[in-house]
Amino acid sequence: MTNDEKIFDVFLSHSHSDAIVVEALAKQLEDEFKFRVWLDKWVLIPGESWEQEIARGLDQAKSCAVCIGKETPEG
Repeated sequence: MTNDEKIFDVFLSHSHSDAIVVEALAKQLEDEFKFRVWLDKWVLIPGESWEQEIARGLDQAKSCAVCIGKETPEG
């Protein structure tokens, strides 16, 4: 899949504790800039890789942001 064929403009990956802020950001990107946003909630599990999910998001979006807040276990 090339960048021109990507389904989403941005992939936002975030934890449950950061959902309110990240969902507000997604709404702003959609409303003001007409971006197609893919929100992906994740749970950090010690010893498990998050890179695979990021790779999946980048395969379908033109850009990717992993949102790590102060309450995120690794944040």
